[in-house]
Amino acid sequence: LRWFVPHLMVLALVTNLLLIELPRYRVLLAGQLLFYALAIYGLLRLRAERPNGFLVSLASFFLAMNAALLQGFVRFLRADLGGAWSRTRR
Repeated sequence: LRWFVPHLMVLALVTNLLLIELPRYRVLLAGQLLFYALAIYGLLRLRAERPNGFLVSLASFFLAMNAALLQGFVRFLRADLGGAWSRTRR
C-alpha cells in the first residue's frame, strides 16, 4: 500500500478539485491544501536550517518521501533508470 500513496494523494487532490461544488469536498480540499502548505513551509524552514516542530516535521517528511516515490515512478515509466552507481568488472 505504501507504494501507492503518492498516486492516491494525486487522485485525492484531483477528485477534490472535481467535486469542489459539494461542501463536504470543499472542506476536504481545504484540509488537504492546508496540509501541503504546512509541509512546504516545513521544507522551506529546513532549507533555511531552522528547526521545525513535530507536526511540521512529520508533514514535511511525509510529503518529501512521497514526492520522491512519485518522481522515481515517473523516471521508471520513462525508462530513465541511470543512477550514480556504475557496474564494476568481475
